[in-house]
Amino acid sequence: MHTYSCDGAKYCYLKHTPREKHENESYAVFSFEGKKLGEVPQVNETYAVWSTMDGTDNDLPSGGLNEYGVSIAETSIPGKDVLFSENCVMDYPNLMFLALQRSKSAREAIDVMSYLVNTYGFYMEYGGECITVADPQEAWIFEVFGPGKEWEPGEPGAVWVARKIKDDEVFVSANRARIGEIEEEDITSSNIYSLAKNLKLWDGKEEFLWYDVYGIDQGRYSSLREWRVFSLLAPSEHLSPEEERYPVSIKIEPNEKIGVKDLMNIYRDTYEGTQFDITEAEAFYINGTKSPIASPYGRRNTKDDLWDLLGIESERTISQSRTGFSFINQLRGNGLSVMWFADDCPGTSIYVPVYAGIKRMPERWLRCNDETFDDSAWWIFNLVNNLAFQSRYQYAIQDIRKVQSSIEGRFLAQQKAIENTAMTPKAGEDFLERYSYNCANEALNAYDALAKQLIYKYYAF
Repeated sequence: MHTYSCDGAKYCYLKHTPREKHENESYAVFSFEGKKLGEVPQVNETYAVWSTMDGTDNDLPSGGLNEYGVSIAETSIPGKDVLFSENCVMDYPNLMFLALQRSKSAREAIDVMSYLVNTYGFYMEYGGECITVADPQEAWIFEVFGPGKEWEPGEPGAVWVARKIKDDEVFVSANRARIGEIEEEDITSSNIYSLAKNLKLWDGKEEFLWYDVYGIDQGRYSSLREWRVFSLLAPSEHLSPEEERYPVSIKIEPNEKIGVKDLMNIYRDTYEGTQFDITEAEAFYINGTKSPIASPYGRRNTKDDLWDLLGIESERTISQSRTGFSFINQLRGNGLSVMWFADDCPGTSIYVPVYAGIKRMPERWLRCNDETFDDSAWWIFNLVNNLAFQSRYQYAIQDIRKVQSSIEGRFLAQQKAIENTAMTPKAGEDFLERYSYNCANEALNAYDALAKQLIYKYYAF
């Protein structure tokens, strides 16, 4: 399984790109700001992709799932300023999308991405990327930074390292480079050591630690999330939340097989039951009773009058009220790979199944107006999240979880039967498409009603 949450998206929607044939075509690369960075030749045939679109000034794909069950996600990682070059063409959203369009396996996606950044240069103004890619058989990490401001085409256009995650191990990244020592099995760019010397980032004598040489650590902002995931999936490791660094990946030996629901719960985690649960702050208690405004998410912005007034410092929980979207990609053969997709905050949203081979979803899931509220899926889920966050969270979240667990529980409970039926001749080619379509409609209709219920209960009087 392969997962992703995007904390930085302004808004989000789904987009399907069909399988296509091309002849003497080029692919234009545009940045988030709408700046054309360049063009790359298109291949003869590209595969169908479901993209999660990251809404900005120029909407771009930010990961997703293709028809072969190849899944790609990312986390931005800070890096040294000297690595950025304006001469580069390939930014990370386009890099991931092209890898999905051109790959039948995770390993092939690594080759596609390394070729593209080596040839056209990796464009990233504020650091680098940790791109994760998986298929039904294996999973890889691809950490990449720019080539330095003096880069010219013909030289390696990026510095990067790729590592395969071992079976029965879990990897997590939360906005910092995770690879330290370069291992024998790793695949790297040819300039991994020479660039560091040329840019005076490494003297060639001290130990070469990738995350120190090219990256910039963010401390607790990243490490607490890493600790929490590892502590939930590998509790026998007894990891301390105070550690500065954790292993790149950890072997897990669960009593039961980890399922989609377990990962949904992790993506909704807010450190409940730990010393980092801010809803237990003394300021939230009045005469021994927890205030209904006690929210685990803390401030949304650097300045928040309520949190400043209460004197509460928030933690960066796994679930975030400002999350644009998240997905849990369940990767299997026989065309049964499925993206469990949720708009907005995982804690208040619903994960709906989007099977890799389908071509259609309800129209409200495929758009979002970035200037005003409309009836698109993202806005409805965002409204429910805000109605909980802005008022009596402790009460509202119970109403939300009741709807959430009922609908998701049914989706998960019937998954095996649905997929067994899909494999029979009588099901028809569009059986899974109709099922995904109906699930998306059911979830959104339920949240239309839930939003009205929350307004009536907590805002009307």
